[in-house]
Amino acid sequence: MPEPSLNSQPDALISEAQTQQLLDVFQRSLSQIRDAIKAGVSIDTPDYAASTFVTLSATVSLANERVLTGTANQIVVTDGGAGSTVTLSTPQSIDTGATVQFVQLTLTGRLFGSEMSTNPVVGDLTSLAAFAVYMKGDKFVIAYNNAGTMTYITLDLDGSDTTWAHGTTAP
Repeated sequence: MPEPSLNSQPDALISEAQTQQLLDVFQRSLSQIRDAIKAGVSIDTPDYAASTFVTLSATVSLANERVLTGTANQIVVTDGGAGSTVTLSTPQSIDTGATVQFVQLTLTGRLFGSEMSTNPVVGDLTSLAAFAVYMKGDKFVIAYNNAGTMTYITLDLDGSDTTWAHGTTAP
């Protein structure tokens, strides 16, 4: 049934039939609203608004969203834009081949490593406070940059001698 329209005349009154048509439309609308409320459907909130979403910022129209945020110097969240992806990353590469830098590292368990095939050189240890600790053959080695000269402190691990050797020749 087409919606009734009022007279186009500004001062004209609507007819009794037009009034009845308006009341019928209004009554049908109220009946539909009543039925929706009985069925548990919110008439003011779209269906998607009650769903759970992960978003990058809070949205007033979504009641159950969870905002995905990064943590300073730990996890970086990058928005690829609408219809794209969100990327989570760390501030530095942490893959198995990466050279990772931390200000401090505290270990509460054992530290495991494997033998180094090459010795570090002055370019590897650029600051005077830099050093390397590693295994080379049957030696435990501490290497450091001593004013531009690589210096090695070694301990033989294949005997009972506990004397440290000190020198500028790499083991």
